[in-house]
Amino acid sequence: MFYGKAKHSIDAKGRIILPSKYRENLGESFFVMRGLANCLFVYPEAGFREFEAKIKALPISDAGDVQRYIFHSTEQVSMDKQGRFVIPPDLRDFAKLDKDVVIAGASSRIEIWSDKEYEKYEQRVEADPQKISEILSLFGI
Repeated sequence: MFYGKAKHSIDAKGRIILPSKYRENLGESFFVMRGLANCLFVYPEAGFREFEAKIKALPISDAGDVQRYIFHSTEQVSMDKQGRFVIPPDLRDFAKLDKDVVIAGASSRIEIWSDKEYEKYEQRVEADPQKISEILSLFGI
């Protein structure tokens, strides 16, 4: 599982170093894809396969666009010995990643945000904390 957050930067070759606390659970080969809210989702192989099965189970007539959105943007990548991996250029562009990034644990996945987009996200959530309470109450929490 993945928790907490860290700030890092992307080098000139598009590589990012994953915090050591995430490496063991992620494995050597994992999946990077477009996420929601201008971030990237990073899944370990087993987590991605579970996610993939749920998406593939949706009727193509209802979820074709969802399947294309997800699978057309997904890349399988590997870490080098220093814990770095390359974020493909199209995914860097999607998430507006240039230099400074936030790497955040989100339980079963990791999210990679540009520091500017993450700051906007935090401001939006902090501006309406009641929304989080309402969502949690829908699930009895």
